[in-house]
This record gives sequence, C-alpha cells and structure tokens, in this order.
Amino acid sequence: MTTPVDRKWALVGPGAVGLYYGGMLARRAVSLHVLGRSDFVALKEEGICIRMVNSQTEALDAEYRIRPKQLAQDPTEIGIMDLIIIAGFR
Repeated sequence: MTTPVDRKWALVGPGAVGLYYGGMLARRAVSLHVLGRSDFVALKEEGICIRMVNSQTEALDAEYRIRPKQLAQDPTEIGIMDLIIIAGFR
C-alpha cells in the first residue's frame, strides 16, 4: 500500500493558495512537482516560502523555505503524476 509520501504530486497554478498547500505537502517530504509559468524564475531562485504568523500578536512564529522536487514550465517535463492539485482562479 502506498502512502501520500510515496506518491508523485503535481501542483498546477502555483499562486498563493496553491503554493501554501504545495509547500506544506513538500515540507512533509512529499515528492512535489510544480508547473510554473509567469512565476517560474522566482520559484527557481527562491523556492516556496511559507511564513506562519501568530494571529493574536501578528509576530512571525516560523518561516519555511521549501524546494519542490521538480519545477517545470512545460507539462510534458513533469510526466505522469499520481495526484494533481489544480489551484487556479479562472
């Protein structure tokens, strides 16, 4: 039986919501493959940055910088995935 960590995950539409959930998955050692377009260069240089802020004090509780297993601009580069997260607004 495979677990979510053993599967290949694709993130299509890496905006704020997609990057949050994708980053949280990648932080837990999930094999995350991101299809990026306009934000490709920033993702390649910086990775995914998640900042956890205390809702009461607005102080920064934690910051995580995660690099996806693969970052691509063309869907054919990613290949066959087990699970796909589509995070788009159109």
